[in-house]
Amino acid sequence: SPCSVSSGINAEYGDELEAQLGRATTTQTQLKRLKDEAEKRSQQRINEMRERLEQANNTTRSMQNYVNFLKQSYSSVFGENGSSPYNGRLSPTFRRSPSPTRAAGNLSFDMS
Repeated sequence: SPCSVSSGINAEYGDELEAQLGRATTTQTQLKRLKDEAEKRSQQRINEMRERLEQANNTTRSMQNYVNFLKQSYSSVFGENGSSPYNGRLSPTFRRSPSPTRAAGNLSFDMS
């Protein structure tokens, strides 16, 4: 009968559609898993880069503080205009004071 032939064709067609749907669902699940894994790796990479940036910023701040310390030290030793309180010498001059006996090697400090 034509009705039974039609039922058989519809059943085969339905089975094929269900198989296609199953394959599509499996593919969708696999693609979702791959997408989730890629997002997780990307987020990990972003976190690593943020940590490295923070470390670089800390290093930069530390170096800036050190440079400022050196500038202040230089300024306190050599003055604002770069002139030395030691009149061009890097260290104070020590000389023996005039003494007829030179007993015990009297030393005096000369800043002139």
